[in-house]
Amino acid sequence: MVHDQPAPDSPEPASSSPRPGLRFLAPLVIVTASGPVSMQMILPALPAIGEHFSVGPAMTHMLVSLALIAFGSSMLVWGPLSDRYGRRLPLIGGTVLFAAGAGLCLVAPTMELLIAGRVLGAAGAASGMVLTRAMVRDIYPSEQVSSAMSQLTMGQIVPPMLAPALGGLLTDRFGWHWNFVVLVALGLLALLLAWRLPETNHARAQGAASAGLLSSFSHLLRLPRFNGYAFFGAAVMMAYFAFLAGAPEVAMEQMHMTPSTYGMAYIALSLAFMSGNMLSARLSPRMGIDRMILLGGGLAAVSTVVGLLVLIVISTAGGSPWLLFVTGSVMAFGNGASLNNSQAGGMAVEPRMAGAAAGLGGFIQMLCGALATQSLGIIHNGTPYPLFLMMAISCVLSLVIFAGCQRLVARSA
Repeated sequence: MVHDQPAPDSPEPASSSPRPGLRFLAPLVIVTASGPVSMQMILPALPAIGEHFSVGPAMTHMLVSLALIAFGSSMLVWGPLSDRYGRRLPLIGGTVLFAAGAGLCLVAPTMELLIAGRVLGAAGAASGMVLTRAMVRDIYPSEQVSSAMSQLTMGQIVPPMLAPALGGLLTDRFGWHWNFVVLVALGLLALLLAWRLPETNHARAQGAASAGLLSSFSHLLRLPRFNGYAFFGAAVMMAYFAFLAGAPEVAMEQMHMTPSTYGMAYIALSLAFMSGNMLSARLSPRMGIDRMILLGGGLAAVSTVVGLLVLIVISTAGGSPWLLFVTGSVMAFGNGASLNNSQAGGMAVEPRMAGAAAGLGGFIQMLCGALATQSLGIIHNGTPYPLFLMMAISCVLSLVIFAGCQRLVARSA
């Protein structure tokens, strides 16, 4: 049974709160995009960085893996801090760390300092991912949160999909250092925008302050409704990270696509995700969060299962680029329609812990995404089957988790 009753709303914001609109939301989109862009932008530059410092792939990959760990772990801290002390100051602090980390990478004389800069920048960038969601939850009425979150989510997903193309162009034309020149500029812009943003958290709950970080997380994890939203989003991100890690190898090595052709085809996923977000923005206020989750999640599950079955039927070891990208694009469309709703729903379960919910939900997503990426590497066998299987399992699992948690909520009602 689908339940669309929202959790109790947070208290009305103070009169000094900004009015919902593009002037408030546009800076949030830029701030939240800085972290994902920094994660993806340097991927084409890794070989050049390794050559510059005379190190192998095991060392250069730490620029990604350790940054992901710092990013996910920091999300657990920024949210609860903002619940206690407000959103604005932690967001400013996070953007300072992001810009400083990019600056350290730009001037780093050793590989070790370059890695340290990446870790520092990732820890700061996590503030944008977490706190912008909480600020949207603070300002927008409950019926508009999902629509606003759709636009914010595009800032988290679409720029990273385009960032590798920019990073490769900068590396080829000017050298790998220019990736960090751009990231320093992006960090300074994010800092300026964060500085100009007003405070949005005018209802700082004493309960959240006294409970502590672990108590806040423990409380949320005991709520089936929160778990349904959080782990649905985590399973969706498992499918996304599986495609992100596995598709380049499948497309270029097994399906013989060129890097430039792959890069152009990858834009289809951006457009599909944007389209799903637009659909969510229009339909969520009428259909409700839970029904949109089932609609988008169901579409993603059907597309990936059908893609896997078609791959089995055609029985070709290399597969087809059309099958890979059509399946991935339909999955991305479904994810775009559902992911922002799961994020909005998770923060609405306990409005006074919206920051903690955003941080915990983001950490769970990053952790499960890393698990999917590593698992795909373990089961890789030189064919497209592991990638299609991982995407199908993840998307089906997202529906199973959500439906199971909804049933628990219904039983306890």
